[in-house]
Amino acid sequence: MSHSSNIFLQERENEQGVINLKKSELYEKANDLTACVVDGRVEPIQALVEVRKRLELLNKMEEIIKPHADQAARIPKGGEERYGVKLEEAELGVKYDYTVCGDPVYDRLVAKLEEAKKDVKDRETFLKACKNGTPLIDAETGESYELKSAPIKTGKMGLKITLK
Repeated sequence: MSHSSNIFLQERENEQGVINLKKSELYEKANDLTACVVDGRVEPIQALVEVRKRLELLNKMEEIIKPHADQAARIPKGGEERYGVKLEEAELGVKYDYTVCGDPVYDRLVAKLEEAKKDVKDRETFLKACKNGTPLIDAETGESYELKSAPIKTGKMGLKITLK
């Protein structure tokens, strides 16, 4: 497998950098770089693990660099284009903290919501253990009924990658 992994590495080393590429060109580059996996020259799991590790590396780098870029940004009003992207200053991740308002109506509603979330979670746990046709009684109305169907579990099998 070392020869095929070398192909993958060589393909990436032949890159001319991505800083000035447009989004469509990035997608083309991705297709070009993954062609060796698609056509069977590179083992897909090895390529996927390498990509996952590079994503982890790039995400960490972005986390470290972004605050410095935010501080250094001197972007004119209306933004500017640089390196093939549009840069503009904007308020990001706006959130409000309503707990400081001292509004008893809000506080009661939040308490009800949290209680309802817990009740729903508890009911879901109970329903997971039930089978089709399980006889039940509605505690609020006293009505008895049969469960039409057990909950349906959805998901798909895939490869889980855990970095160590």
